[in-house]
Amino acid sequence: MLSVEHLSPKKRILLSQSLDDFDARWDEEYALLKSWEDGVAYHGTRESVFYALALLIRRSSGDVERAVRILHTVLSLQFLDPTQLWHGTFRYGPEYAAPPRSPFDTDRLSPEARWQGDVLWERVCSAFMTRLQAKPFLSPEAESIGRELSAALTDVFPVVWKTYDPNWREFILSSFALILEEFDTLLPAETVQAMEAAARAGIAGARSRTEKDLTPLNTNVKVMHVFCFDAFARRFHDQNLADYISGFASRFLRDYRQYHAVCEFNSPTYNGVVLSYTGLLRSRGGSPAVRELGVVLEEGLWEDMADFYNPAMETLCGPFSRAYGMTIDGTALPMLMYLCFDSLPVETPPPFGPETESACILCCSEPAIPAAVQKNLTESRGERQVRRLFRELAERGKPGDNHALCTATAWITDSLMLGAMKGSANTSHQLHACTVHWRNSGGTLSGLRLRRRTADGQLIHLRTVFLDLTAEPRRIFGTVRNDSALPVVCNFEIESPHAASGVYQEENWQVDGLHCRPAFRISGADGASRRVIASSRILQEDQVWCNIPLLPGETLNLDLSFSLDS
Repeated sequence: MLSVEHLSPKKRILLSQSLDDFDARWDEEYALLKSWEDGVAYHGTRESVFYALALLIRRSSGDVERAVRILHTVLSLQFLDPTQLWHGTFRYGPEYAAPPRSPFDTDRLSPEARWQGDVLWERVCSAFMTRLQAKPFLSPEAESIGRELSAALTDVFPVVWKTYDPNWREFILSSFALILEEFDTLLPAETVQAMEAAARAGIAGARSRTEKDLTPLNTNVKVMHVFCFDAFARRFHDQNLADYISGFASRFLRDYRQYHAVCEFNSPTYNGVVLSYTGLLRSRGGSPAVRELGVVLEEGLWEDMADFYNPAMETLCGPFSRAYGMTIDGTALPMLMYLCFDSLPVETPPPFGPETESACILCCSEPAIPAAVQKNLTESRGERQVRRLFRELAERGKPGDNHALCTATAWITDSLMLGAMKGSANTSHQLHACTVHWRNSGGTLSGLRLRRRTADGQLIHLRTVFLDLTAEPRRIFGTVRNDSALPVVCNFEIESPHAASGVYQEENWQVDGLHCRPAFRISGADGASRRVIASSRILQEDQVWCNIPLLPGETLNLDLSFSLDS
């Protein structure tokens, strides 16, 4: 049975950091952890199960009893109905409404029908907004009326990631698997039985999801899918489940090996989650296929990231097919490096943050970074050009045609990094197909990224807005094509300590030691071309947006050249 005494000094520090934060957020009334977003409190099931696992490792006075309360609260928030797409998953928290029951027979809903429904809905909403905006007495309220139309959809149909999150099955069941494997003798029999029943329901729902392919699995979810299915196959002595997950793991590994890359290519956010679980597959896997997947993915992802990692800046160069922020700060990657690098002292752990709440998972594992990769992550390799191919996952893409072959290019020096992506069909607002990192005049990191926004500034999934970009020494060039029915904005986000006092002229952007010479031309469907200038907007002292509107059918041709103050 795992305990604090079994942990290395570094793991003890990470666990202590987590527990200090968790203890402070404990809500006795809800028996869950409390968090805040935009000043509004909510209670989260995923992080609360992490807390339960951490409590069972610590086992101070009252810890086991508190963990049991958490587990029963989370169990009460599982959705149960085998006829529904959301069967076996969990609420984010008690404040979130339950998803509606589908008005359709979901067993007869095909991936193609699901995709066509998405496209139809987007076109209806776009046409509806166009009609509203054309009427003077309705146009001021067009946005709010449009939101009500979208809300009506989610009132009658369970829309994935809006009314329920299918990934919560794997997140929570992976923690359940570790808790039962390590601590089932500490728990009341009724708690163990309830967790096993929840696992059976979650496994049924998750397996149905993968076999129907209505909502594809991202790489981090696939890794947890393998881990929790394998663990419960052993616990339940279920050979059918064991055979299923061994085959799933073998296909997963085959897809990875095609280009030595995962779909969320070069992603600090998602690779951090994946690498938090690969060590568990390697050390606890019940079949050769599962253990091999853990070994190959763990070594391979570190090798892949080392191509884009810059030790002088201590972060990854873009492009990022899926990411939240522009650096590795706040992800699990610094935590993994801290555990694996002997050169990093015990007394200097990375700061605790939302993406490192899963430190307790690493306490149950032995993560590893290959020795050759450690060298590339710590020693500068000077100026270099990188080019890699990978197949992405467009979650909302057309079934059978949602794994476009993409090319990622990067130019990396100790003080300036450029990244770009070509060939993506990904609709996600997490796509960063144009990225710039530099050391600013104050010695800290600054960043620039290109994002797709709606005309009102929202970040949403924009179907058929394509970015085809290439990075080479001191230059990023290519196109952004708007094939959607909506006007969009090409939004260059600049984040630097003194961004607001920078210069943003037609052919000259200067900010905190970076010089950029932008050249923009827009071509229409008729072939006509015109030169355009980005308009700058100061959001705050350290954040500026430079925007270029793009109408339906238009293509932005961009050419950006960069240099630094000497």
